[in-house]
Amino acid sequence: MLDFYSIPDNIDSWTEPVEDKYIGSLSLEEFDVLGGYWTKLTACDLQLSFFEDARWKSSNLCVALEQLSAFADENFDGNKKEREKIDNAMAKIKVIFESSLTSGEGIMSFCD
Repeated sequence: MLDFYSIPDNIDSWTEPVEDKYIGSLSLEEFDVLGGYWTKLTACDLQLSFFEDARWKSSNLCVALEQLSAFADENFDGNKKEREKIDNAMAKIKVIFESSLTSGEGIMSFCD
């Protein structure tokens, strides 16, 4: 699982997760079905790898949410079941990002 935690923008990083800041997670399968989305974010200088810790400020989350909307509007050639997996994973990551932004914070991700 790739676990996400909200973290204040004025803190650079943690070496260990702070459990009361946990806001959600993605499985490897959910992460993989969003491959096109992660590619879009790379073009915006935002990197997120399933197997590496990452730290994004709240301003990065705003960009990520804008790109998520654009990604959601694109046409997918996959079948209905595949589209459902993509929609579910997008909904999860949107809740994670918005939860952190609501508290005025960024995110830190850890793979466990």
